[in-house]
Amino acid sequence: MSNQEIINNIKAKLTKEKSVDVPYLKTELAIYQAMKNEEVVYAISQLLFNYLDRETKSDLDKKTHEILEDRKEEYEKCRNLIFEGKLKEAKSILKKLTDLYEKLDSAKVQNYFDFEQMIDYILYCETVERARTLNIKRYPEPVTHYFFEYANICLEEKDYDEAIKYYEKALRFNPRSIYIMENLINVYLETNQKELAFNLCKECLVYAYTQEQFAFLYQVLGDLFYDMKKYDIAIASLIVSDHYRKQPLNKVKISNIVKEVGFIQFNDENAILSLFERENINYGPSRTLIETVSEFIEYLKKLKDINGIKYLLTIMVELTEDEYYINQLNSLNKGE
Repeated sequence: MSNQEIINNIKAKLTKEKSVDVPYLKTELAIYQAMKNEEVVYAISQLLFNYLDRETKSDLDKKTHEILEDRKEEYEKCRNLIFEGKLKEAKSILKKLTDLYEKLDSAKVQNYFDFEQMIDYILYCETVERARTLNIKRYPEPVTHYFFEYANICLEEKDYDEAIKYYEKALRFNPRSIYIMENLINVYLETNQKELAFNLCKECLVYAYTQEQFAFLYQVLGDLFYDMKKYDIAIASLIVSDHYRKQPLNKVKISNIVKEVGFIQFNDENAILSLFERENINYGPSRTLIETVSEFIEYLKKLKDINGIKYLLTIMVELTEDEYYINQLNSLNKGE
C-alpha cells in the first residue's frame, strides 16, 4: 500500500467526533512514528491539528514562528561567516538547514516555492489562469539560499559534483531563478559539460529579464558556438552580448575569429535573427516573457495594483526600451 493510500484509509475512518478521532489518530501516529514513515506521520499530525482548540493552535503557531525566526538568524550568522571566510563553519550550519528541508514533507510538494521576486513567480506561472489554479504556497524563509549558499561553498572547495547537486536542489524551490542557473552553467563549463551548459543557456533565454542576464548568456553561447566551429552565430552571439552589456568587450575576440576563418558579413539585423532562428535560440526577450508580463500587467490593472504594474513596466522598459512600456510607466509616475 502506498503512503497516499494509507493516508486516504486513515481519513476514511474519521468520524468527525473529537472523542473518537483523536485517540484513533494518536494510535496511528505512534505506529507510523515507530515505522519512521515521515510522510504519513506528517499527514496524521496535520489531521490532529484540526482538532486542537483555538488557544492551543495559537500557541503552536507562535512556537512555529519562533522556530522560523531562529532558522533565519542561523542563516544570517552563516552569511557573516561566509563574509569572514569561515567557510567550514558556514557549511556546517547550511548542511543542517538543507538536511531539514530534505526531510520536510512540504519540500516534496510541487506547489511550495521560495520565489524571491514577483517576476520569478510570474514567469513560473506563465499565465494568470495558471497562477490561480496552481495555488502556490510560499516558504516563510529563504530556503533557496540555504541550498544555493551550500552549493557556492562546494564550488569554492572545487567539489563540483556536490555543487551541481545542490544548485539543482536550489532550483526545486525557485525554478525560475536565473542567477542559480548562471552558476550552474559556470560549473558545467568548469567541468567541461558543454552540452549541459548550452542547453541550460537556451532554457534561461526563455525567462531572462535583465540586460545583465542576456549579456552573460549570449557571451557563453558565443564561446560555445566557437567551440562547435559555428563561427557566424558565434560572432553574432558575442555582438549581441556586447549590445546588452553596452561595452565592446568582445571586440578582440571577434577580431581573432575573423583572422582565423575570414570575414563574416551581416547585412542587417535580419541576417542575425535568421542565425538564431536556425539554432532555435531566442534573440532578445522571448515571446514567452513578453506575453506573460503583458498578461500580468493587464491583470494587475484590474486589481489596481499600481506598485506591481510599475515593477513589471520598469523591467520591460529597461529590457526593451520600447515606447509602448515607456509611455505607460511615465503615465503611472505622473499619476494619470
